[in-house]
Amino acid sequence: MRFDEFVAEARRDLAAWDAIPEARLRALADKLDPPEVTELLISLDQLSASFDAVPDWDGDERDSISAAQAAWSQVIGFLKPSLQPEADKGLASPWPRSRKWVVLGLEAHGARAKPALERAWAKECDARLRGFIADAISRLGPN
Repeated sequence: MRFDEFVAEARRDLAAWDAIPEARLRALADKLDPPEVTELLISLDQLSASFDAVPDWDGDERDSISAAQAAWSQVIGFLKPSLQPEADKGLASPWPRSRKWVVLGLEAHGARAKPALERAWAKECDARLRGFIADAISRLGPN
């Protein structure tokens, strides 16, 4: 579980309610190898499950979960290009919410991510997420 160790290091000297600064998220991404990317994707799925288990009235908890997922999405966006195929695997998550955050992270990779996003769009059965993926693809521009 090296990913958890890297996260703890990135959170060093931060209060529990503080977001991890972008510079630390970039440094975290630079340390990752394929096994840690897999751990990041597992963490996204665990957060998605937690989000779904939180009652609608508990907006604070849902906001906290969303903030964590947004941070992991940023880390995906900061990954070395050689690790993008590992991150692409998150597009097959059973959790639509996780797939959404992976799409946002991959979009930061630009045109390199377009083939994976197009494959995900073709397979996506959630209509809302399918539209979300189409929007991401269109933002990447023409081939």
